[in-house]
Amino acid sequence: MADSSILRGAASRINQSLGLQKGEKYGHTTTSLSLSKQPPKNFDGKALIEKILDRVKCNWHRKQSTGDQNWRWEKQLRTPGRNPRGKGQEVCLERLIVQTTNNDWVNQVPIASGLTRSGDRRRAIDLAHRSESNGYELIELKMGKEAGTALFAAMEILQYGIVYMFSRLYAKDLGYTVGKKSLLDANRICLQVLAPTEYYDKKRIHLGWLEEEINEGLRSFSKERNIQFQIDFEFQEFPPLSPGFHPCSLLKDLPAATPIINHILRGRTPVYRSS
Repeated sequence: MADSSILRGAASRINQSLGLQKGEKYGHTTTSLSLSKQPPKNFDGKALIEKILDRVKCNWHRKQSTGDQNWRWEKQLRTPGRNPRGKGQEVCLERLIVQTTNNDWVNQVPIASGLTRSGDRRRAIDLAHRSESNGYELIELKMGKEAGTALFAAMEILQYGIVYMFSRLYAKDLGYTVGKKSLLDANRICLQVLAPTEYYDKKRIHLGWLEEEINEGLRSFSKERNIQFQIDFEFQEFPPLSPGFHPCSLLKDLPAATPIINHILRGRTPVYRSS
């Protein structure tokens, strides 16, 4: 079956924008290392955003969305299946966060169901947090290197942010009633990669340039399109975790998990910026 994802073709645009050669991909660890040593000279965040948005519009079936759960605000509490490494630990941490916090935190927010002929039913934002003044954080959560690089995570949440902008720009055509979807009425959206300090491998990986270029691209794009909400991007880290911390083992002991989750969420800080 042909790929009918709303983001079909976006990966190749990202590779091109980063100046990668044939066979190189932005998800490779070697790519993160090489771009840390020598960032691409002609990377244009605004141009990349426009290219991905063009792909989203081309992939859209030009009908109203049939995915009534897109951009929902609802906790998903089902216990994940057993998977002791990589994504399994991330899903368990995500579940711990939503089970030990109030209704300002939700998880697994669908973004693209029913926008194409098939596919994207499982494409969702890991975590979303509602802050003051009608602002929201859309978070790509990472636990370990098995889940991919910080560069890959940044491009993942950026693509989701572009689908968000598409959803607001074409809300009427998509059949979205903004009043029923609080996320689509936000004054500010902050796209984030959130991971433990050690995940970022800051002795070898330096992606501050990418954060700056993405934010400049978002600002320029928003100004040109007269977008009436603020949108930005940030790498965030939380304090180092104890060697014995295993989120999946704590799902059945929420009283023990609560102070740990509070420590993680309160200890979030920017990786590359002081403000």
